[in-house]
Amino acid sequence: MLSTHPLASDVDALRTRLEGAVVLPARTPGTRPAGPGTWPSTSVARVEAGALWLDVTGPAYEAGLAPLAGSSPDVGVVGYTLGGGLSWLGRRYGLACNRLIAAELVTAEGQLVRASRHEHADLFWALRGGGGSFGAAVAIEFELLPVREVYAGTLLFPWERAREVMHAWREWTATVPDSVTTSADHAVPADARAPRLPARPRPRGRRRRDRRGRRARCGAAGPAAGARAGDGHFASIAPVGLSHIHMDPEEPVPAVSDSALLDGLTAETIDALVDATGPASGSPLLLVELRHLGGALGRYAGGALSRVDGEYLYFAVGIPIDPSVAAALEAHFAIAGAAVASQASGRHYLNFAERPTDPASFYGEETYARLRRVRARVDPLELFRGNHEIAAA
Repeated sequence: MLSTHPLASDVDALRTRLEGAVVLPARTPGTRPAGPGTWPSTSVARVEAGALWLDVTGPAYEAGLAPLAGSSPDVGVVGYTLGGGLSWLGRRYGLACNRLIAAELVTAEGQLVRASRHEHADLFWALRGGGGSFGAAVAIEFELLPVREVYAGTLLFPWERAREVMHAWREWTATVPDSVTTSADHAVPADARAPRLPARPRPRGRRRRDRRGRRARCGAAGPAAGARAGDGHFASIAPVGLSHIHMDPEEPVPAVSDSALLDGLTAETIDALVDATGPASGSPLLLVELRHLGGALGRYAGGALSRVDGEYLYFAVGIPIDPSVAAALEAHFAIAGAAVASQASGRHYLNFAERPTDPASFYGEETYARLRRVRARVDPLELFRGNHEIAAA
């Protein structure tokens, strides 16, 4: 998903920061990199910069393996992994960045280096969730998992049942094992948004949802691993299918979003969020989503972004088709954010932070200070410009 921020002050600041910068394209638009994924061993993938998850998940499945791919098939593998990586198998297996085995990147000195546990170990630690401030990554190697089948799917409910469904989902998430990763959202029907906005871009091969705007999704590792069977929307599928159950557009879409990590989710917070963004709210937002975290996502794993500090992730998104809609979206982000503020941890997740954010909020002060020291060693003049840049110490 392409993200745009509608505020002119932020655009001007970005232009100033990037003045004189050289863009390094990872792929030519409309083409696929040759051989995006190879398997150096039976459970390791090597992926070059520019590869998308749709380039990787299919070949991995043919080898009887699965990566910790994201919920959108058109997301770049390298950036997703270096920024954390939330997958439908995350509560069981953790963040994708902590399955990283090695990364090859060009440093500010123009040297091609390989970072792993045994080579440039401090840089390797920083690349496991520290983002793109340390060099130009040209390839990564990561662990693949021996998962051939998952039990997964999507349940659709009428928009008017948003409150009932969200409360039921919240109570259910308190009982599921770590093998179940789930989310719930309401995709606001086009005729319920104010101002009137276009319908959500239709994913290829999917039926339009009409007014069945409330959705609950689940990905479980292994056949029916703790998920309830018996509903036609769920089935045992190949892991490659997990890239489609979120029903995201499979081509880039311009959008503006907001997100926050939540320490918990009370019934009162659910009511406040539905009041702010559900039926009769007049919300211009395209989609409001809650993702269940915890499990392996919350356990220490050794990288810069070792764990996600929160039990739920709140995410809201809209399409700023013109300045008036952009202003309406910004106003409603504030309203929706206030609805979850009592549960917000003050921390943020890097890959979902699509507006200016203090990088320390991704990691905590101690880890951020260490990342700054690594940056000072590998790029003291700050030649590379990553999103949410880590400043050299």
